[in-house]
Amino acid sequence: MRTQLRSFLFLASLAGATAVSAQIAVGGRVGANYAIESMRIQPDPKDPPTNPKGLGMVFGAYVEIPFSDMVGLRPELGFSFRRIKMEATQNKDYNNEQVIMNTDQGQQQGALTAKEEQKSVTDQRLQYFQINVPIMITPAEGFRFMVGPSFNFLMGGKQTTDDTYTLKGTFTPNGGQQQQVNVDNFETSDKKGSTAIKHFRK
Repeated sequence: MRTQLRSFLFLASLAGATAVSAQIAVGGRVGANYAIESMRIQPDPKDPPTNPKGLGMVFGAYVEIPFSDMVGLRPELGFSFRRIKMEATQNKDYNNEQVIMNTDQGQQQGALTAKEEQKSVTDQRLQYFQINVPIMITPAEGFRFMVGPSFNFLMGGKQTTDDTYTLKGTFTPNGGQQQQVNVDNFETSDKKGSTAIKHFRK
């Protein structure tokens, strides 16, 4: 199986600055980010998982250093908390199929007519330390845009996976009587630190 991921990050924030001299101002920024990943799996699965996505937050502090009325520099230090959530479900129908099952009498072979569902929900939260060094361009009063490099350092993370398995229907042992099948299992697992972020280190 081959999986390809493409990531998109949308950012909305509020910023405010206070002048500390006639030329330099300092300020802070707080906002939210929304991450979307486009996932492609080859060959195409019967029940493809949902595209990973999630809402996070960002905050930081910056300094505005104007070089002229139109151009300046705004270095910034900040932290970004990104969240990605993904859900995958696999369904299978059994129609009088021969299987081996664990019963009260031990392992038995027989005919199973049931619906099976396996569901996995993964919630991953990552923390980044950011260094931004954009150039401010102010072509008109009240209008500004910035362009420049942004360096993101992955600091840590946490990943929680919830797995649910259900099997409901009937099972008829060979030479025996029909039995009701009602299996409902739930497991959760947590990963922290390097085990939660190892797939994000490039």
